This record gives sequence, C-alpha cells and structure tokens, in this order.
Amino acid sequence: MDKIGGSLRDFLNPHQKRALVVSLYQLEKLFRETDEWLKGKYTEGILYSQHLILNKRDRQAGQELIQEGLKQIAGFAQLLGYEKLNENMSAAINSALHVEWANFYDLHAVKHKRSGEVHPELVKLLDPLVDDLIAIILRLIEIAER
Repeated sequence: MDKIGGSLRDFLNPHQKRALVVSLYQLEKLFRETDEWLKGKYTEGILYSQHLILNKRDRQAGQELIQEGLKQIAGFAQLLGYEKLNENMSAAINSALHVEWANFYDLHAVKHKRSGEVHPELVKLLDPLVDDLIAIILRLIEIAER
C-alpha cells in the first residue's frame, strides 16, 4: 500500500476500518477453532459428541493453510494499525446465558399449548426440572455480572 502514497489506514474512515476489523476478528476466531478440530479436538457431552473426520494429510494441509491465514490476518491488522483487543468473556457468557434463560422459560408446560394439548400432569413433572436449570442459569448470570 505504501507504493501508492499512503497506508491502508489513511484511506479508511472509522466505520470502514471497524467493518474490516470485525471481519478479520471473526475469521481469526474461526481459523483458531478449526485448528483445534484439526489437531484432534473431541468433545463428549451428555447429549452430543463432536469430532472431525479427516485423514492425516488433509488435517496437515488445513493446519498449514490456517497458519498462512493467521499470518495474513496479522499483516492486515498491522496495516490497519489495529491493536489487540483484550476481551473479558463475562459479557459474552452473560449474553448467551440470558438467551438460554429466555429459551428455558419458554419450556414450561403452559408454553407447550402452542404445540397442542398439554397433559395436566406435565406441569408437575416438567416445570420443576426446567425451574432447576433456570435457577442454575440465573446463578451463573449473577456470577458473570460481578
């Protein structure tokens, strides 16, 4: 960029720079997450398991591409004059927990009427289970807000 009489950041207004930075940020996060899967990350949950099925050659090729992509992102960020953002993940966790609180609130038996008739005993069986999870979510929200 210096060959044309200025640097990249000289030709961008703050909104344009922010749009580029947000896209680079999201791509870096995706690259790093993908790299973990390529390295053999395996998640074993209660209701799911996750793994990546790729042969060794393709894993290696993917990791090499990711490293090249991360180098390019670093160069791009330098051209933009962008400094690293230090994120406190409590806000992101808090936000996700609020969404889950709303989702679980809608799992109470009375809310299932929108999908058809609700058995009268469902309130006694379902609502305490839902309420227990909601209580845990709310306690986690309190912790994230500290």
